[in-house]
Amino acid sequence: MKKPSGTSCWSYQGKEIPFARYNYRSFNLPKIILKEKELHLISINKDKTVKNENIIPVERIKAPILLLSGKNDSVWPSYESCLYIEKRLKENSFGYPVKHIAFEYIGHEMLVSLSPIYKIAFKAERKYKTECKDERKRLAYELLNWVKNQWK
Repeated sequence: MKKPSGTSCWSYQGKEIPFARYNYRSFNLPKIILKEKELHLISINKDKTVKNENIIPVERIKAPILLLSGKNDSVWPSYESCLYIEKRLKENSFGYPVKHIAFEYIGHEMLVSLSPIYKIAFKAERKYKTECKDERKRLAYELLNWVKNQWK
Protein backbone atom coordinates (compact mmCIF):
# COMPACT_ATOMS: atom_id res chain seq x y z
CA MET A 1 0.00 0.00 0.00
CA LYS A 2 1.19 3.49 -0.87
CA LYS A 3 2.30 5.70 2.03
CA PRO A 4 0.69 9.12 2.61
CA SER A 5 2.49 11.84 0.62
CA GLY A 6 3.40 13.91 3.68
CA THR A 7 2.19 17.03 1.90
CA SER A 8 -0.98 19.10 2.07
CA CYS A 9 -3.76 18.36 -0.39
CA TRP A 10 -4.29 22.11 -0.83
CA SER A 11 -2.13 25.14 -1.52
CA TYR A 12 -2.60 28.89 -1.75
CA GLN A 13 -0.32 31.15 -3.76
CA GLY A 14 2.11 28.27 -4.18
CA LYS A 15 2.36 27.49 -0.45
CA GLU A 16 0.90 24.50 1.34
CA ILE A 17 -2.13 25.18 3.49
CA PRO A 18 -1.46 23.94 7.06
CA PHE A 19 -2.40 20.31 7.62
CA ALA A 20 -2.03 17.53 10.17
CA ARG A 21 0.23 14.72 9.01
CA TYR A 22 -0.97 11.15 9.11
CA ASN A 23 0.50 8.93 11.79
CA TYR A 24 1.73 6.24 9.42
CA ARG A 25 0.74 2.73 10.20
CA SER A 26 -0.06 -0.30 8.14
CA PHE A 27 -3.67 -0.97 7.36
CA ASN A 28 -5.43 -3.23 4.94
CA LEU A 29 -7.99 -1.21 2.98
CA PRO A 30 -9.69 -4.23 1.34
CA LYS A 31 -10.07 -5.80 4.81
CA ILE A 32 -11.58 -2.56 6.19
CA ILE A 33 -14.04 -2.40 3.28
CA LEU A 34 -15.03 -6.05 3.75
CA LYS A 35 -15.51 -5.59 7.50
CA GLU A 36 -17.29 -2.22 7.44
CA LYS A 37 -19.09 -2.70 4.09
CA GLU A 38 -17.91 0.77 3.03
CA LEU A 39 -14.91 3.03 2.61
CA HIS A 40 -14.49 3.56 6.35
CA LEU A 41 -11.40 5.59 7.21
CA ILE A 42 -12.66 7.61 10.16
CA SER A 43 -10.51 5.74 12.69
CA ILE A 44 -7.41 6.39 10.58
CA ASN A 45 -8.25 10.09 10.26
CA LYS A 46 -9.08 10.76 13.91
CA ASP A 47 -5.74 10.00 15.53
CA LYS A 48 -3.67 12.76 13.93
CA THR A 49 -1.36 14.83 16.08
CA VAL A 50 -2.57 18.40 15.63
CA LYS A 51 -0.21 21.22 16.61
CA ASN A 52 -0.78 24.97 16.30
CA GLU A 53 1.21 25.11 13.05
CA ASN A 54 -1.14 22.46 11.58
CA ILE A 55 -4.23 24.62 12.03
CA ILE A 56 -5.50 26.86 9.24
CA PRO A 57 -5.90 30.37 10.73
CA VAL A 58 -9.58 30.63 9.73
CA GLU A 59 -10.05 33.74 11.86
CA ARG A 60 -7.82 35.64 9.39
CA ILE A 61 -10.10 34.93 6.43
CA LYS A 62 -11.59 38.12 5.08
CA ALA A 63 -14.80 36.75 3.59
CA PRO A 64 -18.03 34.98 4.54
CA ILE A 65 -17.57 31.28 5.34
CA LEU A 66 -19.94 28.45 4.45
CA LEU A 67 -19.18 25.18 6.26
CA LEU A 68 -20.70 21.90 5.07
CA SER A 69 -20.53 18.67 7.03
CA GLY A 70 -22.07 15.23 7.04
CA LYS A 71 -22.94 13.51 10.27
CA ASN A 72 -22.46 10.16 8.49
CA ASP A 73 -18.98 11.03 7.21
CA SER A 74 -17.01 7.80 7.42
CA VAL A 75 -13.79 9.29 6.02
CA TRP A 76 -12.95 12.20 8.35
CA PRO A 77 -14.68 14.00 11.25
CA SER A 78 -16.23 16.79 9.14
CA TYR A 79 -19.06 17.60 11.57
CA GLU A 80 -16.77 17.90 14.59
CA SER A 81 -14.24 19.87 12.54
CA CYS A 82 -16.89 22.38 11.45
CA LEU A 83 -18.03 22.80 15.07
CA TYR A 84 -14.42 23.52 16.02
CA ILE A 85 -14.08 26.09 13.23
CA GLU A 86 -17.32 27.78 14.31
CA LYS A 87 -16.03 27.96 17.89
CA ARG A 88 -12.71 29.49 16.81
CA LEU A 89 -14.45 32.09 14.67
CA LYS A 90 -16.80 33.04 17.52
CA GLU A 91 -13.95 33.27 20.05
CA ASN A 92 -12.08 35.59 17.66
CA SER A 93 -15.13 37.81 16.97
CA PHE A 94 -15.07 36.95 13.27
CA GLY A 95 -16.55 39.88 11.36
CA TYR A 96 -18.13 38.10 8.40
CA PRO A 97 -21.17 35.83 8.05
CA VAL A 98 -20.62 32.17 8.95
CA LYS A 99 -23.07 29.40 8.20
CA HIS A 100 -22.65 25.73 9.08
CA ILE A 101 -24.98 23.27 7.40
CA ALA A 102 -24.75 19.82 8.95
CA PHE A 103 -26.50 17.14 6.93
CA GLU A 104 -28.01 14.27 8.92
CA TYR A 105 -27.71 11.58 6.21
CA ILE A 106 -25.09 12.58 3.65
CA GLY A 107 -21.65 11.36 4.52
CA HIS A 108 -18.30 12.36 3.07
CA GLU A 109 -19.43 12.96 -0.49
CA MET A 110 -20.66 16.58 -0.53
CA LEU A 111 -21.71 16.54 -4.16
CA VAL A 112 -24.98 17.75 -5.66
CA SER A 113 -24.90 14.95 -8.24
CA LEU A 114 -23.47 11.64 -7.11
CA SER A 115 -21.68 9.04 -9.22
CA PRO A 116 -22.92 5.45 -8.68
CA ILE A 117 -19.49 4.48 -7.28
CA TYR A 118 -20.17 6.57 -4.17
CA LYS A 119 -23.41 4.71 -3.60
CA ILE A 120 -21.39 1.52 -3.52
CA ALA A 121 -18.55 2.95 -1.41
CA PHE A 122 -20.64 4.47 1.42
CA LYS A 123 -23.24 2.77 3.63
CA ALA A 124 -25.24 5.94 4.26
CA GLU A 125 -25.91 6.24 0.52
CA ARG A 126 -27.39 2.75 0.48
CA LYS A 127 -29.23 2.92 3.79
CA TYR A 128 -30.72 6.42 3.38
CA LYS A 129 -31.27 6.66 -0.40
CA THR A 130 -34.29 8.97 -0.25
CA GLU A 131 -32.93 11.09 2.58
CA CYS A 132 -29.57 11.58 0.83
CA LYS A 133 -31.33 12.50 -2.40
CA ASP A 134 -33.44 15.07 -0.55
CA GLU A 135 -30.39 16.48 1.24
CA ARG A 136 -28.58 16.85 -2.09
CA LYS A 137 -31.48 18.99 -3.33
CA ARG A 138 -31.11 21.09 -0.20
CA LEU A 139 -27.32 21.22 -0.72
CA ALA A 140 -27.83 22.60 -4.25
CA TYR A 141 -30.32 25.17 -2.96
CA GLU A 142 -28.08 26.24 -0.07
CA LEU A 143 -24.98 26.60 -2.27
CA LEU A 144 -26.79 28.70 -4.87
CA ASN A 145 -28.48 30.79 -2.19
CA TRP A 146 -25.15 31.41 -0.42
CA VAL A 147 -23.48 32.55 -3.63
CA LYS A 148 -26.46 34.74 -4.53
CA ASN A 149 -26.60 36.43 -1.12
CA GLN A 150 -22.91 36.60 -0.17
CA TRP A 151 -21.06 37.14 -3.46
CA LYS A 152 -22.68 40.43 -4.40
